[in-house]
Amino acid sequence: MTVISLKTPLPPGKQAVLTVMDRVARRTNLQYFVVGATARDILMYHLHGFPLNRASPDIDFAMAIESWPAFEALRTGLLGEPGFRLDGKIVHRLHYSPAAGDGFPVDLVPFGGVEVSPSQVAWPPDMAIVMNVAGYAEALDSAVTVRIADRCEIRVASIPGLVMTKLIAWLDRGQSNPKDAVDFRYLLENYATAGNADRLYGEELPLLAACDYAFERAGPRLLGMDIASIASARSRQQLAHILADPELHDRLVMHMLRGGVHSGEPVAAIESRLVEFRIGLLDWPGP
Repeated sequence: MTVISLKTPLPPGKQAVLTVMDRVARRTNLQYFVVGATARDILMYHLHGFPLNRASPDIDFAMAIESWPAFEALRTGLLGEPGFRLDGKIVHRLHYSPAAGDGFPVDLVPFGGVEVSPSQVAWPPDMAIVMNVAGYAEALDSAVTVRIADRCEIRVASIPGLVMTKLIAWLDRGQSNPKDAVDFRYLLENYATAGNADRLYGEELPLLAACDYAFERAGPRLLGMDIASIASARSRQQLAHILADPELHDRLVMHMLRGGVHSGEPVAAIESRLVEFRIGLLDWPGP
């Protein structure tokens, strides 16, 4: 197993939460990994040195849970640690308050045995809140191992796993919140140089050549191909739906344009990257 070491240390508060989560998850024998904005920051800023794209203090954990009692055991274990408390309104959210400095939310996303139907989790007791968890099982399988402190190694969603879960999350909540689309754009633009340059000049040279040796085309196509290599048929279908449905596609582009360092970039540049991403995702030959 390859273990990745970070170039830039994590903030003390987040390192503390990640360390506690790892200890409690091991004690309750649960598989978990980091997703969301914290995974983005770990991979892009703390590992590869890219500028932070969007401030987000929360930490999102996804975990393979066989039953709701197992989820409650995990939550109870975390609440037994200093600084953790329940959220008064959101059932899957805790809050962490360090001894010094600002606190932040900690979201717990279960999947696996608690799904009421494939890729759907309904929260007890009334099952009124339903969450789409497509892609999480594949993201767990493809997660990378990161050393965040001495004797503490955690699992973090890979960039392909992170993009897959973010696009599916956007499909659930994209009408009102563009943050996942903004992150998708950031990862799409930077994937070629986020540890993939050697691949493009090596085993993926035919892909780079097909893109006229332009990294701005090759990166999105490579990202689509890498997602296709880990995604289930159900997850790929949901991603394909976003790209094929005219209304969803246009809304995604609009939301992608709300963020990023290239303010004022023409829509054509976003559309071009999406074309390459779609080629990699849907034209990948598969196993």
